[in-house]
Amino acid sequence: MQTLPSGSHVLRHTDVYTHTRVLGQDFLPKWGCEATHVDMTNLDTVGNAIRPNTKVLWMESPSNPGMDIIDIHAIAKIAHEAGAKLVVDSTFATPVMQRPLQLGADVVMHSMTKYLGGHSDVQGGALIFREKDKRAAQAGEVRTVIGGVLSP
Repeated sequence: MQTLPSGSHVLRHTDVYTHTRVLGQDFLPKWGCEATHVDMTNLDTVGNAIRPNTKVLWMESPSNPGMDIIDIHAIAKIAHEAGAKLVVDSTFATPVMQRPLQLGADVVMHSMTKYLGGHSDVQGGALIFREKDKRAAQAGEVRTVIGGVLSP
């Protein structure tokens, strides 16, 4: 999200992890961006909420805490028709159960504190990009500057 240009709009699902909500409400405005939320299980609502400056559609599937299952393929189509990227937090499904890139997502993330870490004793995350584009390079730069070392 730190790589979005000022003036960007992010559209996210209503049911998201608490700190993801905080990111949209408290941090994105500081970076000159705006986030709004809609029920992404309703495809018409998603399509109607797209703006000319919408750069990212952000979703968790299954969502946390409500466990909403969102049609990743359909949301990817809506995002791409609008010129936006689809970011999917697939923490709860893990790569064993769900492959968002194969369904059209542009970026997939996993919190390693949950199922990938196994015991909630690992702090870390994973970002997987569909293509090595400008955003992937920028995310790599952020990781290099801020750090990418897992906790012991």
